[in-house]
Amino acid sequence: METVQGKDRSRQGFIDKDIRKLIGILNSKGYETTSSCSGRIVLLQLPEFGDKRNSEWLFKTHAKADHREILKILKKSKGRLYFLQEPPIIHVNCGNAEKAGRLLNIAMKAGFKHSGLTSFRKFSVEIRGSERLETPLENASEDFVRMLVNEANKKLNRCKDNLKKLECSISSL
Repeated sequence: METVQGKDRSRQGFIDKDIRKLIGILNSKGYETTSSCSGRIVLLQLPEFGDKRNSEWLFKTHAKADHREILKILKKSKGRLYFLQEPPIIHVNCGNAEKAGRLLNIAMKAGFKHSGLTSFRKFSVEIRGSERLETPLENASEDFVRMLVNEANKKLNRCKDNLKKLECSISSL
């Protein structure tokens, strides 16, 4: 699926299935989405002196993760590994202040507490959830990984629930 402006500009370059309907609704209501993610669980390998932008993605899912998959990757990998559960994020050009304010209000009520206006030029809004988990994983025990993945799955599930609330609220605009 594409945005009103063309290809989704997120790192993966396409809209993941758990957010596709919401993006379609936003675009049909006169907003222009530019990038999106429904929330994800990832395992990154960072370069020795690098940051996350220069990392290698060893694992990524927009759905529930299995701790056994993470453990398999950990056994094979060396170096600085980071485990992340990231919230949904949607970038939307609103066109005017009134539409931007309305969208921000709806997003906040649906649980997207870290949302805000990112540009006055196009009245761009970033809708961002607050459910997040990030930790290094060097020398992590199996019990720790199991607990971590379980917690990440719970947080990701709450993110998906908030996306459904947002979808319902935007549908009624």
